[in-house]
Amino acid sequence: MKRILLGGSFDPIHDGHFLMAQTAREQLQADIVEFVLAPRSRWKEGAIDVVERLAMLNAYLHDVPWAKICLYEVEQNASINYTVETIRHFRQTYPEDTLYLLIGADQLDKFELWHDAEEIARLAHVICYRRPGYGLHEQNLKHFNVEVIEGHESNISSSAIRGLFNLDTKEEVIDYIVDHHLYFMHKISNFLSEKRIKHSVQVAKLARRIAIANHLDGKKAFLSGLLHDIAKEVPDDNREFIMGTHYPQYHHLYKWLHHQFVGEFLARTSFNVAQEDVLDAIKWHATGKEDMSWLAKIIYAADKIEPTRKYDSQEMIDLCLKDYEQGFLKVLSENKKFLESKSFDTNNPFTKACFDFYLK
Repeated sequence: MKRILLGGSFDPIHDGHFLMAQTAREQLQADIVEFVLAPRSRWKEGAIDVVERLAMLNAYLHDVPWAKICLYEVEQNASINYTVETIRHFRQTYPEDTLYLLIGADQLDKFELWHDAEEIARLAHVICYRRPGYGLHEQNLKHFNVEVIEGHESNISSSAIRGLFNLDTKEEVIDYIVDHHLYFMHKISNFLSEKRIKHSVQVAKLARRIAIANHLDGKKAFLSGLLHDIAKEVPDDNREFIMGTHYPQYHHLYKWLHHQFVGEFLARTSFNVAQEDVLDAIKWHATGKEDMSWLAKIIYAADKIEPTRKYDSQEMIDLCLKDYEQGFLKVLSENKKFLESKSFDTNNPFTKACFDFYLK
């Protein structure tokens, strides 16, 4: 049996880890990939508790028949875990297996610094997966007889997910992060109360469902929904400063509309969101406007009909899941009736333009 070992802190596991494992398995015709969870990283500080990282590994890999999670290093309870000891454990446990150690090009660069690197290369075949931005350390390739795995070069990283720069992992992992207030959720908590976070999470999850049901980008929808109200509780003086400095052309609008513009500003500057369609969806989620993108329509609708709202919105949710454009029109029509019944402003240029454009 061919068995590949892929070690890491998996903080958290992401699509790049999986792509690396899947490609290596296919090219080597291996039977099993062992995801060897490290209790801590020798190269990084601040990894979250191993229990949380294990839960996310299970969430990602639960339905992958060739993937196994190895807790050998966790169970040693050692101050330092050496890869050579892990390989010796597999050698003793599976003496008939062919063992491979899968590393990235970044790890190949410093492989000669690993404890007992010569013994590692004797006990297992070292294989290297290319990574963007890294050349291949030719001396280490030759000296340790490393085989290179060719595949799609991914620049996905755990740090990018932790910082909310992207969401390139399975939705089960993202939901675990959100529901257990890990990583980027700490930063979001600096802006929003628990009540507002709950609403934002519900909007994000519903927007993702609608996007996926309509064969659209669920990750963009989730990110837009999660940050759509990020400015809702910004102190008045801060909000006024941002509006006066960065959005003077919108400053005359009713104050309850300002949070969508300040939200775009915070998403761009505090959360480093660079996707213009995500920023646009945040910017217009309250008023709408004419000729909206698919993403802006979904966020507008999800914000109005997410399940914790105090009315029965299931019919509109179902319609959005079936056809987001028809669902958006229904939500827009119902919201117009609601705003007019409460004598809220519908004559600002953006809300009026939105109603005139879509509700002809």
